[in-house]
Amino acid sequence: MKPLFLGAALAVACVVAHAQSAAVVCMGNVATLQINYSTGSDANSPGLFWLGLVAPDGSGADYLDTSGAWQPYQSGLIPPTGRYDTGLPPIVQATVALPGKPTNTYAMQGWIVGIGQGVLTQESQQQVDQRRAALDSVKPQLVAKGTWNPMLDDDDQFRWALAQGDMITNKKYVQALSIPAIDCMPSDTGNGGGT
Repeated sequence: MKPLFLGAALAVACVVAHAQSAAVVCMGNVATLQINYSTGSDANSPGLFWLGLVAPDGSGADYLDTSGAWQPYQSGLIPPTGRYDTGLPPIVQATVALPGKPTNTYAMQGWIVGIGQGVLTQESQQQVDQRRAALDSVKPQLVAKGTWNPMLDDDDQFRWALAQGDMITNKKYVQALSIPAIDCMPSDTGNGGGT
């Protein structure tokens, strides 16, 4: 049950209170998630924002990626929904169709909407800088030996791991909503065309 980690990280009730609202509404014929989430004291700090959905039994999970598309969560680091290098906004708002743009929520009824954020603290940035200095000091020798991994030229995944660690360690996530049953194409109950 790989998605269970996403569920633990994003769908467990949070100790740190964040003003938030979440609802599933019909936008046209499509069941759509609307969120309004306060980042609290993390506003204006560099960080990441996550939005995910977890099956009630932990058997599946999806996350909203940075392009606004739902993706199945597999394992490992949870891909963020938003990256804010110059600082998280005080309020994050999103309106997005549920996965598959369904006309009803019956297949996702009871799924948990999880929202979270994590920041890159000054201490975390120092860790990034120290790691970068250490890697840069050995890079010439490793390149000469042919053993340098080009992925080590980028610090983004390390920053991502530190921000996710901040979210999990400091419980900066909320269970925002259990998806209710909604039908955006109810049967015609009118007397259209009858005699």
